[in-house]
Amino acid sequence: MVALTGALLFALRIGGCQANSEGVVPNTAGFPNAGTAGASGGGGGMAGTGGKPGTSGMAGTGGVAGTGGVASAADCERAAALVVGCGPADTCAGNSIVHAYYCDQTSCTGSVATRQSICGDNATCVKGSCYARTVTPTKTCEIPLDCGLPPSVCAGRELLSFSDPSCDEGQCHWKQLLNICSTKDFGAVGCGSGECATHSMQTSGPQIGMPSADPMQPPTPPAAACAKASDCSLPPPSCFRSQAPGNLANDALVSYVNPACTAGACVWQIDLTQCGTSCAAGVCAADGAAGTAP
Repeated sequence: MVALTGALLFALRIGGCQANSEGVVPNTAGFPNAGTAGASGGGGGMAGTGGKPGTSGMAGTGGVAGTGGVASAADCERAAALVVGCGPADTCAGNSIVHAYYCDQTSCTGSVATRQSICGDNATCVKGSCYARTVTPTKTCEIPLDCGLPPSVCAGRELLSFSDPSCDEGQCHWKQLLNICSTKDFGAVGCGSGECATHSMQTSGPQIGMPSADPMQPPTPPAAACAKASDCSLPPPSCFRSQAPGNLANDALVSYVNPACTAGACVWQIDLTQCGTSCAAGVCAADGAAGTAP
């Protein structure tokens, strides 16, 4: 028994020496051995790098605009009542202006609605516009009382009035005066039906204006002596530009008619033909002329 115990101790001592030979520090403190350290943890992976930013796709192109539908009868009815809108150029039908407007006022194409407005007061429709022409009346007489006073007429946007009748060699003559139409409250107005008038938003009918003499009257021909009317030849036409303010001003062609010999001097009546644009050297500009003097 003693021999067996000694043998076991001897074997343990040999095992301890072998452990020291492998680099393990002996447990000299007498505490239980803590054991060997566990395996090292795995190293962390490298941080992921951000991917390349995605490139944006191509911008979508706009689709083809849809075409407008067919205009309805109601669209055409509304278009025909327009004062301002898109449409073909105005034309003439007899002595009326034909105003044309597209039924589809959005696309400004397609079917067209029309309405007409009559050129009145001695006006003539030319190239889609009304051009006024005053014609001085002729009347035979024995005394001035036979002549009376002709009604005033519109000369474009001004009023031509007659006064001071005379009877010269059996023919009536009058003094003629061009008047600018104006009102106290509304300023310059137009001329219609032989009187100064305009339609106001405050009234249901025309606002009657007060005519005042145009400071620039049609030019008077050079003086010519005479013994009788037949000695007075007709002067060449001249040009006149009214002094009406703003867009009421207009150029007119002045024709001299109905000569008379008064106190040994020739006098003439005048006819006025409104020009579409301008007048120069006795002729209306060709792009809007209502005609030349007769």
